[in-house]
Amino acid sequence: MKKSFLRLISLLVIVCTVCFQLIGCVTITGPQGPKGDKGEQGPMGADGKDGLSAYEIAVLNGFEGSEQEWLASLVGKDGSSDCDHRFGEWVAISDSSYNGTVYIRGCTICYYSEFRYGDKKFGGNVNKERVNIWVSEFPGSVELAKAQIKEFLAANPDVDAKYSFEVSGVSEADAASAVLADVAQAPDIYCFAQDQLARLVQADALAKPGVQATANVKAANDSISVSAASIADTLYAYPLTSDNGYYMYYDTSVITNPDDLAQIVADCEAAGKYICYELENAWYTASFFMATGCHSTWTMDESGKFTAVDDTYNSEAGIIAMKGMQIVTKSEQYVNSSSEFNGAGVVITGIWNANTAEETLGENFGVTDLPSFTVDG
Repeated sequence: MKKSFLRLISLLVIVCTVCFQLIGCVTITGPQGPKGDKGEQGPMGADGKDGLSAYEIAVLNGFEGSEQEWLASLVGKDGSSDCDHRFGEWVAISDSSYNGTVYIRGCTICYYSEFRYGDKKFGGNVNKERVNIWVSEFPGSVELAKAQIKEFLAANPDVDAKYSFEVSGVSEADAASAVLADVAQAPDIYCFAQDQLARLVQADALAKPGVQATANVKAANDSISVSAASIADTLYAYPLTSDNGYYMYYDTSVITNPDDLAQIVADCEAAGKYICYELENAWYTASFFMATGCHSTWTMDESGKFTAVDDTYNSEAGIIAMKGMQIVTKSEQYVNSSSEFNGAGVVITGIWNANTAEETLGENFGVTDLPSFTVDG
């Protein structure tokens, strides 16, 4: 029996632990009626409420301390701070009875902010709310995220005036374990692998996106991606990739037929090259079972608890899959790894190792989907 491997799909999703939702309102207006007669002048109203003082405005925008402490903080950019302040645009924050609208602008480097109303301007250090973000640990990911945040803040000075952002590189594979170690200290935004979804939901470590955000995710992604980020039809995360499967990277000077598993093993044995396939990891062994037509479907309730399973691994097709794995594991050249390229003729791994594969194999670099195998004729 000859079976072809299927590319596995493992979804990586990005999630916000704090989601904001805007609610739109629609007003229906009827036709203009005739102008009525002028009414009598009413009695004089009571005196209006005094406007906010500059200190009160500063407190509303994050200043912590007494009025005297606030006065002491009113230093210009050439004062005690070493920061060469770079400000965003002025943003209206409230109305004042002094000279109209009050404006604020924040430094894009530090916590210093300036307030202005009328012809008066004052400044001070404002405690911004910190947003903690985890992105991929791969080189360049943190720098890219910081550049994107900087661009976003430049276009949204009202956000810049209130929030600061801290970006760290944390592997998606380790995200759930790190978050569950202390949910209260978890980041506001982080990436994680789809197989961690149930644990995170059970620990109440995810916030559901709002109605409009959910609608946007469903409109922008295919149904498989949305399903992978959902439990019991409830969306808990934002899909980041639809296909995060693995491929066969190989040495073209060694492998003569990359479509035949038995020939690949023979070529590696003849050349003394390793066959690197992490078959002690269920994520990789699943490729053999799915190639023979097996399936494993798990059902969860709204709390993330598993309630049912439909699995055909323990079947005749499953036995064929096990025999297929033995074609590899019985070879003396077999290595249980998905990242060892030195001395390897073949490495089964994902796109995250593509650069390493190309650098190591050089002009003999080859990549393709997984090969076919034959069992019992």
